[in-house]
Amino acid sequence: MNSKDIYRKFCAEETTLPLFFQWWWLDAVCGEGNWNAAIVEKGGAIAAVMPYYIKRKYGFKLLHMPPLTSMLGPWIRPIEAKYERQIGYQKEIMIKLIEQLPDFDSFRQSWHYGVTNWAPFYWKGFHQSTGYTYVIEGIRDTKRVWNDFKKEVRTHIRSAEKRFRVVSTDSGGLDDIIHLNRAIFAWQGMKVPFEEDVLRRIDRACQERNCRNIFLVRDEEENLIAGLYLAWDNVSAHCLVGGRNPDQSSHGARAKIHWEAILFSARFVESYDFSGSMIESIATFCQAFGGTQKQLSTLSRTNSLFLATIAVCSNLHRLVTGKAVAGYRH
Repeated sequence: MNSKDIYRKFCAEETTLPLFFQWWWLDAVCGEGNWNAAIVEKGGAIAAVMPYYIKRKYGFKLLHMPPLTSMLGPWIRPIEAKYERQIGYQKEIMIKLIEQLPDFDSFRQSWHYGVTNWAPFYWKGFHQSTGYTYVIEGIRDTKRVWNDFKKEVRTHIRSAEKRFRVVSTDSGGLDDIIHLNRAIFAWQGMKVPFEEDVLRRIDRACQERNCRNIFLVRDEEENLIAGLYLAWDNVSAHCLVGGRNPDQSSHGARAKIHWEAILFSARFVESYDFSGSMIESIATFCQAFGGTQKQLSTLSRTNSLFLATIAVCSNLHRLVTGKAVAGYRH
């Protein structure tokens, strides 16, 4: 078997792999021929994997993040050992993963927050930057979750209950989500950062595996107000795509839709991931739900002198202008 076949078999056997690591997810977001995985075996068993997306643009080979995928990186099977031995083991495994990466002009991956040791990649010439997501853990205790909400969030939810109703569906609703998402990006004068076909492929794959739900908010006149696309793995539910109607009053609708999604998710997973953002307004909104801030390390390395120069110029521009990329996730 080639590495891809081995990885597909591994996905079927390992229940702790996050949603974004699943082979079918990678097929949907990358295209079947545009991803692969580094695999390390020890003692006849798989000790670590690291899937990666291969994108070719303007003649350059880029190992970057696929669309609508908030985290990848290495998955390493934990071992029972003293802490010093664990760190040494991680170094050994990560070096083997690095050695299996194909030649590339640029590498950039945001790692799952469960991976906190990126030093071996740094020693091999990679750079690290930090982003955050917000995760509500132990969501089955919905009373505690509710009490941990900021007072304003609870007030907004109660207010929304008088004005809106939330419709939940495990089939259909995708066109509404796409419409709302594009409407809010257009309202901001921004381009949507993913192709519609990618979300449709994700939806087909998730429906086949019964791991998605769509929540839509409507007012008393049945106007479509807001929407949220939720997908999950065996551990956590993930807010994948959202949107709202900029032409309609939506006060409280976003808080209400997340609360309904949390209540829904609490039936079968332990945590709720907002798939966070470094945009201040979105981060503030997520923080108000009482979630734990989780660090997402982004590892990068540029082997192309041309791309490295472009990156330096881009960073200088951001420093001078103070401009950051904005957008709407949920």
